[in-house]
Amino acid sequence: MLTSREIDMFVSTLQKLKGIDLSSYRENFLQRRLNSRIEATNSENLFAYFNIIKKEVDEYNRFLEAISINVTEFSRDPDVFDFFRKNCFREIIQRKVVLNHSVIRFWSAACASGEEAYSLAIIIREELRDKLGNFRIRVWGTDVDKDALEEAKKAEYSQRSLNEVDSTILNRYFINVAKDLYRLKAEVRDLVKFSTHNLMSDAALKYVDVIFCRNLMIYLRRKQQEELLMNLYKALNPGGYLVIGKVESILGSPKELFVPVDLNRKIFQKRR
Repeated sequence: MLTSREIDMFVSTLQKLKGIDLSSYRENFLQRRLNSRIEATNSENLFAYFNIIKKEVDEYNRFLEAISINVTEFSRDPDVFDFFRKNCFREIIQRKVVLNHSVIRFWSAACASGEEAYSLAIIIREELRDKLGNFRIRVWGTDVDKDALEEAKKAEYSQRSLNEVDSTILNRYFINVAKDLYRLKAEVRDLVKFSTHNLMSDAALKYVDVIFCRNLMIYLRRKQQEELLMNLYKALNPGGYLVIGKVESILGSPKELFVPVDLNRKIFQKRR
């Protein structure tokens, strides 16, 4: 059992050595991930494991993979995406038409290997269809994991990632390029732009209409959760939507900044 002091020393030393800041992660989350890697490498203790990741690039990369939140699939929690499409996205479109605005920006924050970002792009194509040309739309997918982003850019996924995809959507937007491997068509890929971004230290995007940031806050401490929510609030246009994970909540001062749209699906709207 690692002590708080040991974990704090590990976090501090690793930041000095590698420039990676783990201070936002909860202690029990780091405890579990570190214990798993200590056991996997047969290290005697945390100090011995630190010496390994200091010298061996492969193990350092495995450690980064262990702390990355990159488990995702297309339309994860289909009810969330369905509700968002019918109630939020349609409201955005109507508002843009009334205001004579053509730009709509989506942000899939902590997008991992891109399934969420592409799910949003599919919703856009399905909802707008022949009206797509009336708008200038961009879906931004960002993450700290460069390897995951490279996978996202390939836009190739196994059947396991497509379990929630309707067969009609699968046939319309995917090409079966090999056994159990599907590639998204260019009409979906071209709506999405991927880039490296650290939500806790890099400047947030601006003038965004929709942010999906799901299942990231559960790994952060309360203070960092509030800081993240403040950054996302600043990124949103007035009346913009924020979608978080079903097990997450908006607490503290940011709670006054958002209006609940659907608490079960954890969809909120920025106060205008």
